Amino acid sequence: MLLERVQYITKDNDEYFAQASRLYGDVYFTVNMQMLDEVVIDESFRKWIMENIPYDDISVETENIKKSVSIDPALELLYQNSMGAGFPNIIIDPDGVRRRIDTFIEYEGKYFPQLVMTPFLDWLGRPHVELTDREIVFKDAEIPGTGVKKDITIPRAEDGTVLINWPAKDYMDSFRHLSFYYLVLHDWQEADLIKNLKLLEDDQYFYYYNGDPDIFAGYEYAQSIRTEILNGGDLDYFADYRDSREYFFSEVDKFLNGDTEAVISAQIEDILSTEGLSEDEIAEYTSIARQVKTNFGQVRAIFEDYIKTRDIIKSSVEGSFCIIGSSATSTFDRGVNPFSKEYANVGTHASLMNMIIQDSFLDDAPEWISIAIAVLFSLMLILIIRKLDARPSIIWGIVTILIIAGAEVAVFLLLGVYIHLLAPVLSVFGIFIFMSFMKFVETAKEKSYIRNAFGHYLAPAVIENLIKDRDDLQLGGVEKHMTAMFTDIKGFSTFSENMAPGELVNLLNKYLTAMSNIIMEQGGTIDKYEGDAIIAFFGAPVDFSDHAVRACRAAVRMKKEEVILNSKLREEGLIDTDMLTRIGVNTGNMVVGNMGTAKKMDYTIMGNSVNLAARLEGVNKQYECWKLISASTAEEIGDEFLLRKLDRVRVVGINEPVRLYELIDETEYADEKMIEAVDIFHRGLFHFENKDWQDALELFRNVTELIPDDGPSGIYIKRCIDHQRKAPPANWDGVFNLKTK
Repeated sequence: MLLERVQYITKDNDEYFAQASRLYGDVYFTVNMQMLDEVVIDESFRKWIMENIPYDDISVETENIKKSVSIDPALELLYQNSMGAGFPNIIIDPDGVRRRIDTFIEYEGKYFPQLVMTPFLDWLGRPHVELTDREIVFKDAEIPGTGVKKDITIPRAEDGTVLINWPAKDYMDSFRHLSFYYLVLHDWQEADLIKNLKLLEDDQYFYYYNGDPDIFAGYEYAQSIRTEILNGGDLDYFADYRDSREYFFSEVDKFLNGDTEAVISAQIEDILSTEGLSEDEIAEYTSIARQVKTNFGQVRAIFEDYIKTRDIIKSSVEGSFCIIGSSATSTFDRGVNPFSKEYANVGTHASLMNMIIQDSFLDDAPEWISIAIAVLFSLMLILIIRKLDARPSIIWGIVTILIIAGAEVAVFLLLGVYIHLLAPVLSVFGIFIFMSFMKFVETAKEKSYIRNAFGHYLAPAVIENLIKDRDDLQLGGVEKHMTAMFTDIKGFSTFSENMAPGELVNLLNKYLTAMSNIIMEQGGTIDKYEGDAIIAFFGAPVDFSDHAVRACRAAVRMKKEEVILNSKLREEGLIDTDMLTRIGVNTGNMVVGNMGTAKKMDYTIMGNSVNLAARLEGVNKQYECWKLISASTAEEIGDEFLLRKLDRVRVVGINEPVRLYELIDETEYADEKMIEAVDIFHRGLFHFENKDWQDALELFRNVTELIPDDGPSGIYIKRCIDHQRKAPPANWDGVFNLKTK
């Protein structure tokens, strides 16, 4: 063991690498082509490279080929034991992306192939290569196994490179991959297998094998051939090396999986069945039987793992072009291609080989085609948009750019021809920007007039709507499904009586600003202010499918903001009693639009649904709550809010009964105690509406134990007591008629 370690440490790995390359053949190395710096190498070695590495059967009919300043080769020893070499140089565009690659580079009148070109040309039988401005042709190339000769033509881009047709999938899914670990594992497993087989041989296990009695002879013979070839021996013996190894491993398979174990076990059983054995002898042979089973099982498992590794390696590399390189994320051998922000550089060479084999190439169109497209579409755009308004002009500009991009993408996908997008897109974009600017100057004057004329009378959103649609300047409205909100401060007239006019205005401005900001944050439109009251609506002039949700969210947040505002106003000495807002919300069909005269318009809402929202604000007083919404609003907001169901009522001026709901909070912020209280309240309401007054009374009292100052529960407790004393009419349908607003 010590001798093996010393031999390993002192081994010349470069020489060993060269010997292994010679042994296995078909090995190619890299030769870097230096474009800037000159590399000094031994003259005799340089001469050998110039005679053996460049491709000699090539005719060049173009000046559009990259020239190298010098070459930077690998070790001479490696080249002399290989089949050839090629340059691995990878082109990186100015934006850091790899899109193209050189296939041949000239150095001192010789033409060096790219790394995969060298083995590929050898595989094709080294055909004659013609290199022109626009293509590379492999003349009369024969793909092995087909018996068919044909020309293989690779298009060259205008700069002389070849555009890479990257695989559709990412790097790991595009090619077969084999980790270097399997090669190391293979050697470890083989050494472990041989060691354990030797131990079985020492224990006379092979004595019972009915196959080759000298099973290790084949393996040792193969190893001697390998050593001899590595030391410069005749490569013709390599076939014997492979045959000897295959024979050895087939014998090992027969030994481990044949009847040898059964034969040994049977003999032990025969001995154990012999009469007169002592207990010690029985124990000894029983232990031997177990050991035989264990030894065979362990070595068989080692052999199976080894064969599995061999199969993995064989399935990955047999009949394949194998490109060896680093792909670890911590190395610099990774880059960016047009489709992946991280792609192993070794995959660039595989992609080049793949597109040649698949006969799937890319090409770029001449530059004059891009210029012609730019001129044509620019003139077309000028003719189309010169008499259009700003909006259709923008649409046409975008559509034209999309048409250019779409057409060029289609050409690229269908024909594999890349047309430079920059010139036509920039030209069309520039024309579009210039003409749009001129139209902007023209329309800005009109917009300024409308803003100056109506800015003192209409909300900004309404003004913008008028600018977009001049027809809205006419009197009249449209029916829309919307949500209306009415708010009012409880007892504002009373506590404001003692305030000076200036203080009152200051107080109202602070309150209305805070509340209005919340409404507008949710996309609501302020209709008007009536003293301390706010009238607002959601869903116009801007359409919102969730206008009911926005209105309820605004109502909840207004009440929360009210707490903060009252604290600030107390600190400032403006109030000594909290301002408490009642809010009513209803959803339904309303008329919205400009109402009034041709000289004085008001963008407002009207209709029964609006009136109901106003009534709901006042109904809060009768249920001692602060936020009431209708059933139509409740249906549209889903489960985003915690709601408390109340009575069905007829409000003043509206005959159709309406189910009331108290809007408590947004569900995700609702207090657990309040959620429990609402659940109990709903059970109480169920009993109440079924005239089960006592059970309802107990449940409503349970609510007040959780929420002592709960207004609606107090109302229903009083009703339950009253109804127990004097029951309502037998035909009572649960609907309450409210007599006041």
